[in-house]
Amino acid sequence: MPPFNFIFQKLSFPKQALNGCLNYFCSIKGIPSRHFILKVRSKHQNSWETYIYRYVEKELSLISGIVQIYHSLSFIDKCLTVQEFTAGTLKELIKIQNSIDIKLSELIIAIIILDLMKILRSIHRINIIHGCFRSDNIYVAKRFLN
Repeated sequence: MPPFNFIFQKLSFPKQALNGCLNYFCSIKGIPSRHFILKVRSKHQNSWETYIYRYVEKELSLISGIVQIYHSLSFIDKCLTVQEFTAGTLKELIKIQNSIDIKLSELIIAIIILDLMKILRSIHRINIIHGCFRSDNIYVAKRFLN
């Protein structure tokens, strides 16, 4: 990853996630009309996620729905991750679908399912087993819903 040289603008109030991390909605100076998530979490959680992502990054970059991680920094007790702003988790998306009249097309649902299968195939191919593959751990890239 390139050196960390981001200047954050318009940092939101933190949103507490189920796994104990804090997520900030932000924009970055010099990158207009794009939004990002700054994740602050305990070092062991983030270090593992970043390691896995880097390990399979080339293969995962070919999958359309992968949320891009731009940078990760480790400190003694915390880690910071800058990632693409997402549309939310798969669980949140399902909940929205069930509560309002707006429905995702079958094509979008098929793409999400195929991408999930490709992700599992990619990580299983290198002998990594995801220990917590569930709908609230799967982020849906915002570009799917545009």
